[in-house]
Amino acid sequence: MSPGFPFSLLYCHTRKSFLYLSDHLILAAYFQPVESKKERHERRLRLKRKVYNVSKMDKESWLKFTEYTNKYFKEHNLQQYNALTANRNNLNKLWTIIKETLLITANKKVLCSYRSHDDALPKPKSLTTCFSALTKLNHILLKFRTKFISRSLWPDDTSWNSHQATIQQIITEHRLDPTEFPPTLSADNIRQVKTRLLKLYKLIYHKARLERRAIEQTQIHLTYSFGALITMTISLG
Repeated sequence: MSPGFPFSLLYCHTRKSFLYLSDHLILAAYFQPVESKKERHERRLRLKRKVYNVSKMDKESWLKFTEYTNKYFKEHNLQQYNALTANRNNLNKLWTIIKETLLITANKKVLCSYRSHDDALPKPKSLTTCFSALTKLNHILLKFRTKFISRSLWPDDTSWNSHQATIQQIITEHRLDPTEFPPTLSADNIRQVKTRLLKLYKLIYHKARLERRAIEQTQIHLTYSFGALITMTISLG
């Protein structure tokens, strides 16, 4: 195939002739059509998903979100749906209105970006810091497994000094209460050290859960008007 050929080859095979009678096979080739820049751009958008950057919303942004929702609620007289009778059709209708109101407001007041399906959403820094600390602590705790302790196998002084530096860095970064560890590991203190490490791990884990819960609460932020729509829907359920 010529290097300057404008089409990209997708697939080729041999088959019986359908244009004329022959005992020979013909070569059939399939090519990707040439796209214009506009078509290529639109195709990329179709393949990407729209992501609302809720984590970047601050108090002022949520206030604008609320104001726009209230305005939309009044301008479209959504209060009228309070009078709907309770049945399945009306319930579905209200949920559709809620979805439309949320999408319209989000498109107006929430920053968004387009990501391919391969792109993972970046986690907030507060969460990634916790996950990083948990990974480091887990790596250290693996050296304190019961089967090692029962055989008197634990980190030597050089390794333990390195682990202590990591532990103290984690305590400082996460503003935890100071925890003292012995300079050398021995049969007399190894189990106590393991207990303190487990306690530290649980503190970081609990902090990560609180951080995640706070982020989820922000993402499930509901305005007064939007809440009114949901109240109407629940009353019909």
